[in-house]
Amino acid sequence: GGPVKTLTPLYEHCKSHPQHTVSYINSQNHPRLRQVATKAVLSNACLDMHYRGCNLCGMHFSMAPVFHYAGNYWMAQCQYINQLMSPKEYADSRVAMCTEFQRKGDDFMCEETPPDKDMDKDKRWGLNAHAMERWVLSHPTANVCKSFPLPMRFMHNPDEPWEPQLVAIPKLNHFSMYESQRQLVGFHMKQFYYYYGQHAPEGGICQQLFSQIRPNPCLETDFDVTNLLQQKRQHQKQGQQQQFLLHLQQQQQPQAATVLQPNQIVSISN
Repeated sequence: GGPVKTLTPLYEHCKSHPQHTVSYINSQNHPRLRQVATKAVLSNACLDMHYRGCNLCGMHFSMAPVFHYAGNYWMAQCQYINQLMSPKEYADSRVAMCTEFQRKGDDFMCEETPPDKDMDKDKRWGLNAHAMERWVLSHPTANVCKSFPLPMRFMHNPDEPWEPQLVAIPKLNHFSMYESQRQLVGFHMKQFYYYYGQHAPEGGICQQLFSQIRPNPCLETDFDVTNLLQQKRQHQKQGQQQQFLLHLQQQQQPQAATVLQPNQIVSISN
């Protein structure tokens, strides 16, 4: 059924059970990655993420080419999931976003870094099924932990002993990043704003990881993008207003007059 159909019941479950914690694993990766990632995500370490102030946990968090958890395996608190667009809405909105950014000549916004022109466009831009690889980290209130305590190169060594351990992602500073990485952070902040009208809420991923970068992306205020969620709410509000005005017009329409003759009895039935 594809990841959109798989993640939709998870999303709906969280709407009904906001105090729950949910996990997502899949079968679309290398066997060794599946083994390690499943062990990491379904661990008590990830279940304890709230002790470090996290609402998301996975085997390994990476910024490049986009914010993602290795293999798209993760555990999340439903209170966080409930802030996201639905999987279907997010997949559809990425098409709209990339169309808008491409029209403005801001192709970097929908490209991976560096762009691989030979890669399928859906994967490169995160469209359709590939949108779900970015969905869970698409909200600015994400606060990320990981549970694989070793460098990723050890993931490929089946003889390397390890146990899941909750690890907070350290802050990045200006001097530890390349210019392309700082661009990538700006790219994500711009997407956050496009979807939700905010990019750096208190305690969110920008404050968690990027507040020491200069210039500070968390203080950015000039986003030349449409806020998709705000636009949608405006359309909904306009639709509600139009329905209300239509109702008023119907109420104010003159009723057909009934002329009563002497001694005539009128019966009114609802």
